[in-house]
Amino acid sequence: MFLLVFTTGIRAQYKPVLFGLRAAANLGWIKPDAEGYSNDGAELGFTWGFMGQFFLMENYAILTGFNVNFNGGNLTYLAPLPINNNDTVPIGMLSRNYNLKYIQIPLCLKMQADVSEKIRIFGKIGLGTAFLLNAKAKDSFNYEDQDYNETRDISEEIALMRESLIIGGGMELILKGSTALVIDLTYDNGLNNIFTQDNPATPAVTPKAFHNFVELGAGIIF
Repeated sequence: MFLLVFTTGIRAQYKPVLFGLRAAANLGWIKPDAEGYSNDGAELGFTWGFMGQFFLMENYAILTGFNVNFNGGNLTYLAPLPINNNDTVPIGMLSRNYNLKYIQIPLCLKMQADVSEKIRIFGKIGLGTAFLLNAKAKDSFNYEDQDYNETRDISEEIALMRESLIIGGGMELILKGSTALVIDLTYDNGLNNIFTQDNPATPAVTPKAFHNFVELGAGIIF
């Protein structure tokens, strides 16, 4: 009877399952790992999604759900230009702005601690598996003192899946009962090459780059 009352008392202190909604602003960049490819700046993006927390015990939970990520980055490298010059395809320096859209399923371990009756802090670490929904590029290059610009669908050039390491932390402001406002900072480090095709302009070089982003998010859990 004592064990039953003790266990019931512990369980009554927290809900074993919580759900919520989340939105975030992110800053993404592409880190090249191939000769002739260079980073050309970061890109602002947006994330929205649904989150679920499944508690293993009072201060430890499995954090999952789904996120729809709109992010990207910028690269500069040699590429064939989309113009025909006497039946030849000229090679030029391409500046490409990537706009990538993924749906991501994170799987993280969440560890939390109470700071006061209304505030608790937490950290999270885990993995993310994302599936490409679409990819577009804004290309800009100069050839023989003329500027060329175009927007292209490059979904076939980007890997269908993106695996990543997720590290983050934040705080929760208790509103009432199990309802809380969540603010978090997350770093998402890509683990696999995002490119799937060779570059005809540099056939001896295998294109290789990793997509990373950091995001500041806010949400509410119930």
